[in-house]
Amino acid sequence: MKEYICPASGEVTHRFISDTLSSDHGKRYNLTDADDSVQLAVIHLSAKGQVDPHTHIRGIKPITHIPIEVWICFSGTAKVDIIQDFLTIDTILFRPMNILVTYPGGGHSITTSSSGFKFLEFKNSVYMPSLTSKLAFPLAKSKQ
Repeated sequence: MKEYICPASGEVTHRFISDTLSSDHGKRYNLTDADDSVQLAVIHLSAKGQVDPHTHIRGIKPITHIPIEVWICFSGTAKVDIIQDFLTIDTILFRPMNILVTYPGGGHSITTSSSGFKFLEFKNSVYMPSLTSKLAFPLAKSKQ
């Protein structure tokens, strides 16, 4: 897992996970912090492994103070620019089973590298296309 940290605030703006298929991390590999408003983990189960039947508790107040966006690539490849302070600080190759978590202060752009590119986008906030277009900006030159 690679973390991108904003030099000005010291806060994590992105996490790029490209090694989630490996069981080298043990049975459970937490991809987010315990106080993040989305809990992500990769769980490795061996043959005949199981998760015991359970229910999810109602009435627990969700953590919603941190808007997070998660991308999970299903097929194809794309180049993703990792953006902080309106500048590209890295470009990653986004492939199947890669995960990108973007926190407040982070941004991104995406350009497909192959046909058939598909990814799942999960947000714990409202999707507003009209606001998204207002937040778009011309990409400045990289700090690299």
